[in-house]
Amino acid sequence: MDFLQALHDAGFANALRRGPALYPFVNAAHILSIGLIVGAITTLDLRILGLFRAFSLSQLAPPLWRVAAVGVGCTVLTGFLLFSVQPLAYARNEPFLAKLLLAALGITNALALHIRPCWKRALMDGKIERSLKVQAILSLAIWISAVISGRWIAFVE
Repeated sequence: MDFLQALHDAGFANALRRGPALYPFVNAAHILSIGLIVGAITTLDLRILGLFRAFSLSQLAPPLWRVAAVGVGCTVLTGFLLFSVQPLAYARNEPFLAKLLLAALGITNALALHIRPCWKRALMDGKIERSLKVQAILSLAIWISAVISGRWIAFVE
C-alpha cells in the first residue's frame, strides 16, 4: 500500500487531479487508445471468422497488429496515469481488477495466436483452421468483456 500512496502523492497525479483540462484529455486519450485496440483486433477477428474476404489475411493482419500494438502501448501509459489519480480506490475496485485481468488475457491470446503454426500457415495460404476461429471468438468475448468491465468501474465503490 505504500507504493499506492506514493503513486497517489506523485506530482503528476496531483497535476491530473488539479488541472481542469489534463484529466479529461488523458481520459479521452485512454478511450481512443482502447478504440485502437478493440477496432483493430475486432476487425482481425471478424476476418478470421470469414468477414472481409475481399482482403487477404496476409494483407490485413500486419497493419492491424501494428495499430493494436500502438493502442496497447498508449492504453497502458494513459491507464497508468488515470490509475495514479485514485490508486487506493482502484486497487479495491472489482470491475477495474476484472478489466486488467481481461486485458491481460486479451493480449496473451493475441500473442498466442501470433506464434501458432496454423496462424503462420493461414497468412501464407489463406486457409483458416477451426482452432483459429475458436480463438477469434474467444478474443471477441474477452475484449468486449474488458470494455464492459471498464465502463462498470465508475459504478462500483
